Amino acid sequence: MGQAIPNLGVLQPPFEAYQKSLADLSQFYQSNLQAQQVANFQTQIVHYQLLNENLQKQNHLLDKELFLTEKRFRADSSLSKNKALAPLEADRTEESLLQKKRGLQSAEASIRRKKLTTIKKQLQNDL
Repeated sequence: MGQAIPNLGVLQPPFEAYQKSLADLSQFYQSNLQAQQVANFQTQIVHYQLLNENLQKQNHLLDKELFLTEKRFRADSSLSKNKALAPLEADRTEESLLQKKRGLQSAEASIRRKKLTTIKKQLQNDL
């Protein structure tokens, strides 16, 4: 609260009441702002959790694609060794396999980043 002003005489008690009301109002606005910030953080956390779930689903699909591409690569490598498949086709299959692996690694990194962001938002919300 503000300093008491000694020369107000009969106006001193109403002025102190005014100062207290002003401090209370300031605290109310501050707490309302904090409540809004908490609500915003909670909304962001929900969105990050949904994004994480979506990334997990994408990761699962990439796992399946990688499995099928590895299966195709093994088959094409075997055919290439037996001269039943041109080396260029085997190289294309290997290139596809490497692209799938890179995509899976990128998705996993994205999931980790989003999880870290979610944790940071939760910590900010807890403060």
